[in-house]
Amino acid sequence: MRKLLSLFFIFTSFNSFGYKSEDIALTDYEFNRYVKPQLISISQDYQSLILQINPELSDYKGFFNAYRDLIMLSLKIEKYCLKKDVNLDCQQVLEAAIKIVRKSFPALGKKIPFSKKTFLDESSIIIAQQAHIDFFKSFTALETNLNNNYYLYLSRTEINARMIELIKSIKISYVTFSDFILKSSDQRFFKEFKAFWTDFIKPTRLYIIPHNDQSLFIQKINDLNLRLNFLNVVLTKRNHPISKQTKTLVTIMHNRWNNILKVTLRR
Repeated sequence: MRKLLSLFFIFTSFNSFGYKSEDIALTDYEFNRYVKPQLISISQDYQSLILQINPELSDYKGFFNAYRDLIMLSLKIEKYCLKKDVNLDCQQVLEAAIKIVRKSFPALGKKIPFSKKTFLDESSIIIAQQAHIDFFKSFTALETNLNNNYYLYLSRTEINARMIELIKSIKISYVTFSDFILKSSDQRFFKEFKAFWTDFIKPTRLYIIPHNDQSLFIQKINDLNLRLNFLNVVLTKRNHPISKQTKTLVTIMHNRWNNILKVTLRR
């Protein structure tokens, strides 16, 4: 009952005091100089947080950075590879993407020691194993897609539609990877981490950061604020037996967000 009351209080507090457009005074310079770097740091902290709570997922650490780089390269694919004429820039971008994917392959088939996990029951393990299969299929399909597009591009085949699908497949594969990581994680925090990834990490990683989308950041500010504060409450304000190091990391994330708000809100 006490937990329900505290959750109700948090929900009503955030709903009552959500930021409005007139509360925000953010310049382009401030967004790029202060907000965006802090968002990048929070997304990196999220990666560290997941791996601290779930050390058995450490073999998949490299995929976080791989997808970060692939998402940025997808912007260059859109910029250079949809042009009418074959150009060196597109060729180099595709080669860079292929290199990232190939480098990640050795870790792809590594099995997770689910039997060592305390907070993952039998049904959750089955779900996690299926999510791993889905991720494996997604990543291998991405490699095939990249290689096919690369050789078709060099042969001067018209493949604009395929390039557009390639860009989409990078995002889809990233989502599939994230789903696998979440379903393989400590189930005590699954709902909070799932909500945080959906409402904070996904929009910042896929859209706000790579596209310098200040408008979307402002549009999403209340969702971002709610999710980060909820994660902070769940991991630091309750009596979960997590390490001091993990709690410190969550506090750092929370402080980064507060710094963002200081810059963003009208002073």
